[in-house]
Amino acid sequence: MRAGNLDRRIRFERATEAQDPDSGAPILTWDPPAASYDCAAEVRPLRGQEYFAAQQFAAKADTLFRIRWPRGFETLPEPDESVRLMYDGRIYNIQHVAEIGRREGLEILATARAEAA
Repeated sequence: MRAGNLDRRIRFERATEAQDPDSGAPILTWDPPAASYDCAAEVRPLRGQEYFAAQQFAAKADTLFRIRWPRGFETLPEPDESVRLMYDGRIYNIQHVAEIGRREGLEILATARAEAA
């Protein structure tokens, strides 16, 4: 993996379950930026599409992120709803994670959604 290709900054955020102070219902809150994991990445937009759902247009954009293998990772992280990726002011849901080489790096397929009225 060439360092010159890792020319963007991304941030991984983890959700924690908290309790709503008003209703007492469980809610998801996201780590503050200081507790998140920031790293350099190669960003490759793959495709985008628009569709009509629930009486409004919605956009979906698939993007491939490549990063170096993070120190401290023993196994591949599983994509789930408790981890999200932030890039260029947009929130991405992680769909798939694959190892590059022998712990050289990770390829992360993520989807950004933007709702429009």
